[in-house]
Amino acid sequence: MAIMADAEVLAEYADVTLLVVRQNMTYAPQINDAIDTLENSHAKLLGCIFNDVKTRIFSGSRT
Repeated sequence: MAIMADAEVLAEYADVTLLVVRQNMTYAPQINDAIDTLENSHAKLLGCIFNDVKTRIFSGSRT
């Protein structure tokens, strides 16, 4: 939302909003600020998608 100022405006016209967060790219304070911004604009926040998650199980490592 910091990059796209239109997101806040468009969220008001949507039925619901989803916040997409990319692992290792977004810090917790930025997520909290985005949630606060959406709530202050009276957007209906449905939830959050945690994207590009890396885990040991699926990293291809055999150790």
